[in-house]
Amino acid sequence: MTAVEFIEDYLKFKGIIIEKENYPQVIIGVINDAKEMEKQQIIDAWEDGQNSFPTINAKQYYKETFKNK
Repeated sequence: MTAVEFIEDYLKFKGIIIEKENYPQVIIGVINDAKEMEKQQIIDAWEDGQNSFPTINAKQYYKETFKNK
């Protein structure tokens, strides 16, 4: 789980947001933008350290590690 996903789940838990379909469009946009920024930061960090794990690429690492968890 990423930090943005944690915040999204926390807001749901506290009842601040109920379900994704009910989010105001601004919140959906902000959450999606934050997720994309976080994804790019993870990919960039992976690529900066790519010599450590030469058998897997950054996008594959992100997908296997953070997607749908």
